[in-house]
Amino acid sequence: MRRLLLLVGLLAPLFVTGQDIHWSQFFNSPLTLNPAQTGSFDGSYRFGVIYRDQWSSVNSPYNTFSSSFDITFPEGLWEGDAVSGGLVMFNDNAGDGNFTTTNVMLSGAYHKAIDRDSRVTLGLQVGYTQKRYDFGEFFFADMFNGQDFSLPTNENASAEAPNNINLHAGLQYDRKITEDIYASAGFAAFNLITPRESFFNNPNVRLGMRYVGHGEVNIRLNEKMTVNPRFLYMNQTRAQEFSIGGDVGYKLVTPNFEANLFGGAWFRATGTDAIIPYIGGEYKNFRLGLSYDVNVSSLSEVSRGRGGFEISLIYIGKIKPPPITIVVPCLRF
Repeated sequence: MRRLLLLVGLLAPLFVTGQDIHWSQFFNSPLTLNPAQTGSFDGSYRFGVIYRDQWSSVNSPYNTFSSSFDITFPEGLWEGDAVSGGLVMFNDNAGDGNFTTTNVMLSGAYHKAIDRDSRVTLGLQVGYTQKRYDFGEFFFADMFNGQDFSLPTNENASAEAPNNINLHAGLQYDRKITEDIYASAGFAAFNLITPRESFFNNPNVRLGMRYVGHGEVNIRLNEKMTVNPRFLYMNQTRAQEFSIGGDVGYKLVTPNFEANLFGGAWFRATGTDAIIPYIGGEYKNFRLGLSYDVNVSSLSEVSRGRGGFEISLIYIGKIKPPPITIVVPCLRF
């Protein structure tokens, strides 16, 4: 049955276009959320990793891993601007047939200062994608000899879809409203050249464009507490996703230890899919996040509420300036 389900997934591109991966902790995977988030952090450079394990209680697990690096150069064409560059890769493995997607993207962004308290950013990504599966893991009707599946098959599906080059673009607006309130909103369009994606050499099967809208507000209530509401909307061909929620941050200070703790939840409202509790923490330059999708859709009868586990880790570093520097203003919140 598991192999049959995956085979249906492979045959589906005959009738519909494919879909991209997504994260429950979308805010902790910035370079896959929006190319304009390249360099959107308070620091000089950033490393990030995120891992997801999904549906292990229903079928063979869907495992997804992504890593990224981006860096900011605080000198643009005009005073107050900045330029950023980065690299992101992810690998997704699904089901018994080892359906694997590997993607590598180069990312760049230009941060244009509007005034001392706001900026707009344009980001671009160029990516390379490879998709394949293990054809030997499947059994077809013409392989059955009456006792076992030992006959050769006449199925002509390729074990690898065409490798493709892709292009993504995004915009983001950031504003420091007051000393205690910071807001951000962005829009991105992925798969601008709708690359071919068919295991049957069908030129009409292409990866559909994916549109992303997202926003967040960071509110400092006092010296120790913050509130961070966020939302995400994605649309790709006939699929869509809407997530809304937030977290509360608390600054823990002791004589020998100082850290920020976070706790909150998101609701993936499309199809009443999942409730996603989240906890996290910041210590020095590290940020750790843990979340779990509690499935509340009709699939919960099979999954028993078990959805996907995610863990993320981000490190932000700062390069010390040389002894003699020229100060270039650069908005970083």
